[in-house]
Amino acid sequence: MQQIGATVREVRVERGMTQDGLAVAAGVSRPTVARIETGYGVAMPSLQAVAKVLRLKVNVSVERTDA
Repeated sequence: MQQIGATVREVRVERGMTQDGLAVAAGVSRPTVARIETGYGVAMPSLQAVAKVLRLKVNVSVERTDA
């Protein structure tokens, strides 16, 4: 999640957006944007909404390590 957060923050800043502005555009709260940017877990729909506004693609993979 930390790499995702760093990318979201980098693109948001490049586009001249504040966390508040991104939150409004994505329909999420500013604390949700902050949680994404700092690498804390958030609901997938919130992450997808933020990514859509920033025109980012979300790729998530889960792999078993005990197989």
